[in-house]
This record gives sequence, C-alpha cells and structure tokens, in this order.
Amino acid sequence: GDKDRYVPIHYKLKHILRRHLTDRKTAKKESIHLFVGARTNKPLTVSGIRGIFKKLREVTKLYFTPHQLRHTFGSIAVEQNVALPKVQQIMGHSDIQSTMIYVKMSSRALSAGLNAVEMF
Repeated sequence: GDKDRYVPIHYKLKHILRRHLTDRKTAKKESIHLFVGARTNKPLTVSGIRGIFKKLREVTKLYFTPHQLRHTFGSIAVEQNVALPKVQQIMGHSDIQSTMIYVKMSSRALSAGLNAVEMF
C-alpha cells in the first residue's frame, strides 16, 4: 500500500537483525537503512526484493510473493487468536474491515470460536 509503518519486532527476530547489522559493519556496509543492496549501501529497492524472491522460488520450487507472505502472517495471527485490533495495528490497516479478510480466510479460527461457546 506504499505506506510507511511502525510495527513491533518479534523477539526472535531481534538477535537476527543484530547479527545482520554486525555482519554489515564488518563488511564496511554502514547505512541508515536496515536493508541495502548486495553491491551498494543504497536502500534495497522493489526490484531488488523481486530478485531475492525469484531466487527463493527457484531454490524452494514454491511460488510465493511478498504479499502472499503478508497474508499468511495475518491469517496465522488470527488463527492463533491474536486480537483483531492488534492484528490491524501490526498490519498497518487504517480500517478494521481490511483486517477482517483474515477472519474470513481462517476457517480454523471460526471453528475455534464456535467451539468456545458453551451451548449444552
């Protein structure tokens, strides 16, 4: 959506990003940007990301896009019962209706919700 977003970082990602920054410093690739091109200190571009995904698809023999990974994250968050306002904030949606698509996509979450209701 071409929107800048401020989102929390998963605690398991923290040490990976620190190592990334340390490796970059060792390689004398210091930049204000977290991710830079392989041959430059300029920020990673959309075409650079496309190239990375192309290589990943070749290696894994699976077709996926960055946007599909985003949808996967949203669906998993809903399936693991993360509150919708939190998913909305993490995903950077300005309208909760944009977040609701993940509820519709998650039949497991719907079944869990139904099974949580005490009826008998």
